[in-house]
Amino acid sequence: MPLRQLRALPERLDTDRLFLRPYRAEDAPWYFAMAQRNREHLARHESGNSIFSIHCEADAARVLRDFAAQWQERRAFVLGVFLRETEEFAGQIYLGVTNDALPALNLGFFADCAHVNRGYLTEAAQRSLAFAFDDLGAHRVGLWCDDSNTGSRRVAERCGLRLEGHSREDKRHPDDTVTGSLCFGRLRSEYRTTVHAG
Repeated sequence: MPLRQLRALPERLDTDRLFLRPYRAEDAPWYFAMAQRNREHLARHESGNSIFSIHCEADAARVLRDFAAQWQERRAFVLGVFLRETEEFAGQIYLGVTNDALPALNLGFFADCAHVNRGYLTEAAQRSLAFAFDDLGAHRVGLWCDDSNTGSRRVAERCGLRLEGHSREDKRHPDDTVTGSLCFGRLRSEYRTTVHAG
């Protein structure tokens, strides 16, 4: 069923240590502060992220409105990742629709600079895959990352995504280094096999 025909979706996804939810309008002030705090942290591997368009709280509010519109239109699903105990922001998950008829989505994510290397992204990504397959009815979830981004590669592998391709030296960075891109994917049949095996 095309994603645009989906009705109600869960507004909160829980894991052992985290909860994930769509952003709200009242998140704009702290989202602005988060964007400024993470600019250097995300500059190399997330240069296209919308946080780089945020220079004031009004920009943050605009970005969050766009996220809400994408969710409503079933074009993309952007979720904040928060610690269950403190409700502190730990990262962000992105599920973007690449083929509505299949349906297929691409998974993206980043960790807040204060919460790297704690396993939060793996935990959030695993819950997001369940959301994609169980709630959105995805046939396929893909993930692209820079071949020098070992953190993202580890998350993909821990979440059961298979390495499907390697585009070698397909981008040049501002520091004049050249890197490639890795393509990972997981199919609904593979997800269901794993779930039933568990």
